[in-house]
Amino acid sequence: MDDGSAAVWQDGQLHELAVPPHWAEGQVETRVRSAAINEAGTVVGYAEAYSAEHQRLNSRAIVSLDGAPLQDLNELVNLPGKTLIRADALNDAGQIVAVGQDAVDGTYGLFLMTPVPEPATWSFVLTGLLGLSLRSRLCRAIAIEAEGADERAVVSC
Repeated sequence: MDDGSAAVWQDGQLHELAVPPHWAEGQVETRVRSAAINEAGTVVGYAEAYSAEHQRLNSRAIVSLDGAPLQDLNELVNLPGKTLIRADALNDAGQIVAVGQDAVDGTYGLFLMTPVPEPATWSFVLTGLLGLSLRSRLCRAIAIEAEGADERAVVSC
């Protein structure tokens, strides 16, 4: 591992975070810097591409989820006219703070990105809420029926 790499300590070993091969096309060198890691093992930072003359060609904010290969954060978000050039911070909720540059006037700004659950996750949440709602209705129906009975009934819901 050269000093242009990022790595994470996982399962008692140091693992280099791989840079996708298409990032290096037409460039002599790609340097990767990690900036933060959270409890889930998500790593954020930036990757810079350099020419043969050691001129920085571009910089991109990066993310690695649980030791997976690095991804360009720009490919995961929709920010028309902006390029995320550096991811600086990350919390355990998965929120990422990144620096972005406007493609038109070159100004910089900070962006806070919050992960949104996948549609499959929402279906599990909605199914759970539906189940709780049905359980609540069933318990109320049992309690109403027990009130009209001659004997005492114990309702446990």
